[in-house]
Amino acid sequence: MLTATADSRKTNLSLFIIFMTVFIDYFAMGVAFPIFASIYFDVKQSIFDVTVSLSEKTLKFGLMAGFWSLGQFIGAPILGALSDRIGRKKVIAFAFTVNIFCYLLFALGIYLKEYYILLTARTLAGLGGTSLPVVQSAIADYSTEENKAKNFGIVGVGFGMGFIVGAICSGLLSDNNLVSWFNVATPFFFIALLSLANVIFLLIKFPEMNHGNPRSIISPITGFRNIRTVFGNGDLKNIFMVIFLMNLGFAFFIIYYQEYAKVKLDFDVKTLGYVIAWFSLWVGITQGLLIRPITKYFTPVRAMLIFMPVFALSYLLMLIPTDFITTLIWFPFLPIFQGFVYPNSLAIVSNSASKNIQGEIIGINQSVISLSSAIPPILAGFVVAQLISFTMWLGAVCTIIAWLVFLSHHYSKKR
Repeated sequence: MLTATADSRKTNLSLFIIFMTVFIDYFAMGVAFPIFASIYFDVKQSIFDVTVSLSEKTLKFGLMAGFWSLGQFIGAPILGALSDRIGRKKVIAFAFTVNIFCYLLFALGIYLKEYYILLTARTLAGLGGTSLPVVQSAIADYSTEENKAKNFGIVGVGFGMGFIVGAICSGLLSDNNLVSWFNVATPFFFIALLSLANVIFLLIKFPEMNHGNPRSIISPITGFRNIRTVFGNGDLKNIFMVIFLMNLGFAFFIIYYQEYAKVKLDFDVKTLGYVIAWFSLWVGITQGLLIRPITKYFTPVRAMLIFMPVFALSYLLMLIPTDFITTLIWFPFLPIFQGFVYPNSLAIVSNSASKNIQGEIIGINQSVISLSSAIPPILAGFVVAQLISFTMWLGAVCTIIAWLVFLSHHYSKKR
């Protein structure tokens, strides 16, 4: 009885630390996202000369986002497999340390108004700072098949709360009317300090659950091998194709909504920060509260079958708002149905692998996500500079195709 209680406390402490780690990671993203749009597309705060066209800015913005995703494609499976070998704690601490360096480098790029420093910082952050697959592996370590989708919702809650606070702080920490020496680089110094505090707390308090798998394969070409492996494997091929297509659509939306809001809706940094915070609040509500009855009454497969087409429709609802108020009214639909689908897709992937290779299988999942995330910014930078509303349609179409693939696979297995 005492042992069971001690194990329960250890699990609760670990899940709390995981939540805080996700919160800080997404707090940093919440701070950074509105500033990304500002330093590219705001005339007053842009790092570019006024002679630089919108098309060129969009291309460079896309390349920065794309190189970050390509960095994740290479780095995430390495970190995932490494965490199987040496433990989750050390790898998460390493990823956060890399991010600290990259935040400071990005701040330097803003001060110097040097695009290639920004590009280098984001690429390095993708290569070595991707802690999410390792965090998800740690959650899997502490979960059963029955509660895995619910526990993966911790990531959504951390995402939601982190983005909310981060997006609000983004406008405050860059407002020189509030403090005279604040500017768009200041928030990156703040999140570097917060990340340092998290590394120290993690190393002291996090109880390691994974005791190492020396057979884990670590290679710089693991991401490419992963893609070849998953698309050559029957069952895995189908679920990973679904995840690839869903994330391809979502990447179009999440990367280019900043520009859409800036160009089409005329949102400034503060307004965009509030919108991102509102979006993130619904992510947190969905994956922290609403996902629980979903996992109780629906298996991961059934949840995917029901909610994926509604998720696709929710992209098109994003075209309705014309101002801040109507944006707040229509925005919740996308994070709600995205929150019903994503944890269940990850649960299906995780349940397909044994306990001792969770880092590897979730690293493969991250390879697929990173590859799909790299395509929209690079492609759209060339062809969608003047058609940013089209990204919502792409999100809907990609998700519907993903649902059809999932539907076809599901019914072919039942025959």
